[in-house]
Amino acid sequence: MKKFLSLMMAVILIFALAACTGDENVRGEYEGNNPAATSGTHTFDTGKVSANKYLNKFAGISCELGSDWKYKTDEEIRQNNETAMGMIGEEYSQAIQKASTFTDMMATHTNGTDTVNVTFEKLTGANLVLTESGYAEASKDSLKGALESMGMTNVTVSVGEESFAGAKHPYIAISAQFNGIAVYERLAILKCSNYIVVVTVCTWQNDTCSEILSNFKAI
Repeated sequence: MKKFLSLMMAVILIFALAACTGDENVRGEYEGNNPAATSGTHTFDTGKVSANKYLNKFAGISCELGSDWKYKTDEEIRQNNETAMGMIGEEYSQAIQKASTFTDMMATHTNGTDTVNVTFEKLTGANLVLTESGYAEASKDSLKGALESMGMTNVTVSVGEESFAGAKHPYIAISAQFNGIAVYERLAILKCSNYIVVVTVCTWQNDTCSEILSNFKAI
């Protein structure tokens, strides 16, 4: 049950983020001091998992998790995206190119509760100039509401900035309770070309989100 709830929460949080990007108040300039904001050295592609290491050249990040983590397979990721994004019946690689949001990586700890997700949101039109920090700030209220609608209590959401994958990026930190159990979530946000990439870590009982996020490195 915990595994199901943690996975569902991560997915719902990403859709809550996606829903807020049309806000006129969060449109701003590109973040010129952010390497990922102007990245264009690699053409768009999805990430790959090999030998317990996730690598996405387009986003410029990699992550090597320990043996106590299990990545979803390419087929499982594909099925998740096809179901969530209504891609069924389309050629998958073309559908991903057109998708407004999609999951690129999912991993679950052997404790059955803790998860790591990497998702992409494609920016179009006026939202192309949306900054990482603007995205984070605009997401706070919708994230809190999404969690409370799922039955979470004592929900707190804060935004800050820290080093992630070799550069400073904004993050969203969340703490809440579900049936008396402490739940923590941390979302690192980076911009790569015309995509917002959100790396989400969710842990139960103990807040080890920052420690898990430290496994992500720049490539």
